[in-house]
Amino acid sequence: MALVKIKIDGRELEAEEGKTILQVAQENGIDIPTLCNHAALLPFGGCRMCVVQAGPGALKPACATPIAPNMEVVTDSSEINEARMMVLQLLFGERNHFCMVCESTGQCELQDLGYKLGLDHFEFFPYERRFPEDVTHPTILVDQNRCILCRRCVRACADLGGHWVLGVKNRGYESLIDIDMDAPFNDSSCTSCGLCVQVCPTGALVDKRASYLGRKDQAEMILSRCDRCPVGCGLEVYRRSNYILKIYGDWNCPTNGGVTCRLGRYVPLYDERPRLTAPKLKEAGVWTPTSAEKTAQWMADHLDDAEVVVEGSLSNEDLAALKGLFGERLFSLQQVAPPLPATAKLQDLADADTYLVAGVDLNKEFGTVGSLIKRRTIPGMAKLIVVDDGFNSLAASTDFVFSLKDLDSALAEARKGRKTVLIYSRLRDNIAEALKSESRFLTLFLPYESNTLGLAKAGIGSGSLTSRTVFFVGENLRDLKGWVRGATLIALTSFETDEVKAADLIVPIPAVFESEGSFISMDGELLRKERILEPGEGVRSVSAWVALVEAQRLQSVVAQRK
Repeated sequence: MALVKIKIDGRELEAEEGKTILQVAQENGIDIPTLCNHAALLPFGGCRMCVVQAGPGALKPACATPIAPNMEVVTDSSEINEARMMVLQLLFGERNHFCMVCESTGQCELQDLGYKLGLDHFEFFPYERRFPEDVTHPTILVDQNRCILCRRCVRACADLGGHWVLGVKNRGYESLIDIDMDAPFNDSSCTSCGLCVQVCPTGALVDKRASYLGRKDQAEMILSRCDRCPVGCGLEVYRRSNYILKIYGDWNCPTNGGVTCRLGRYVPLYDERPRLTAPKLKEAGVWTPTSAEKTAQWMADHLDDAEVVVEGSLSNEDLAALKGLFGERLFSLQQVAPPLPATAKLQDLADADTYLVAGVDLNKEFGTVGSLIKRRTIPGMAKLIVVDDGFNSLAASTDFVFSLKDLDSALAEARKGRKTVLIYSRLRDNIAEALKSESRFLTLFLPYESNTLGLAKAGIGSGSLTSRTVFFVGENLRDLKGWVRGATLIALTSFETDEVKAADLIVPIPAVFESEGSFISMDGELLRKERILEPGEGVRSVSAWVALVEAQRLQSVVAQRK
């Protein structure tokens, strides 16, 4: 792209044609205050906090004004500062911005500008009216009294999330952020992705769980990857005193660009299942806490004729340790090999003109993939076809909805596309067989578990069990029913749920934020998940338990030889 010469505050600069004044200023370390602007969103120019002098005439918003050849820009003058101060006075006077009782104090962009511009009194009498609050959402609180109508939440919900839940109703002083045409937040079509909270510059939208527990600058921010599904979204996790305050999407991660879903952002934080913190052995039908050494010995005594069922959420390192201990006697609970050849990657969603989603509700199971699609289909840039027999929340965003018995009609519509991507997770055999002939479609396989490709690389597939001793390694024993009737069951798991009552020995392993290691995303990328929280004293990683079992077995062999 051609370079353009401009001057900002007397400095001669060169910048790419098409960039805005604000972008060029930020790239060259020139500070221009902003409020409605956000790097992940398209310029809006609504708040007028970033006004500058750029040529004759009225002041212009730097965030929405493109540079021009030989443009001369002034960012600091008495006229500019007077205009910015008036904007700030109007914002503080319009609603309740009494900072000392606000959850966002100390991390509020409006408050920061008050200090920066020297706001020491109110020109307009504040706190005159009470605006509504919405506390119905399980994780997000909405306080219209703190809102500055920057519309960041509205734009993020639509342009990044593709959800279009938020809007603005009324006009002028009466304007309010609207949720699905006046629906309570909990009764709306919100998918709980949390983007609105992440971009809000004030305390108008906050995470309930994090309220008054500390500011972001009082917490340690750890970059990690989400392993709740195989997309592998980048996360910013804020930790304070072995407690997670909040989780944001990582704006700089190329996989998700800051977009996340409720499974990665909220569900693990609200997990109330009782933790398993010490090994327990069932003796005469009664659970008895036992030592790590006795636990390892008990497992070692049951190794020779045992088979192992693993979840696809285990790290590559844990799978390798189990493989070294059990050899080929490892099986997956879920299907590992895709029923159709996987020929598409996430990046193929960016320029497709037709999406055929078969038998999966992306809003509920793969939220980031749903966002990548909906932000193109709702504005009409691409066509969305959903095929499903049950309720699918994507139906509100689609052009066509078909039942599985009408698959032929769906395929006929999908064939009209220039670039059609078939997206699926699990398919019945007859549906998979019908889709195999559509070789022109790109197919995006969404594995059910986060490290399904890691299982495949390790040579671990699904199968039937024949042994009288079964080891289960993972969080969720629900899907194990029917596999282990009459067998001795040893469960290495994180939670002491009703399902573990079927086991003879339960062994504690780290929960979601207590483990670390690598996994392979659906795009085949090797990703690293960091440990965020320290587990309890009796909790060991799968690899550590394997090492303890191997040491115990070695001791037994040595003792027998003596």
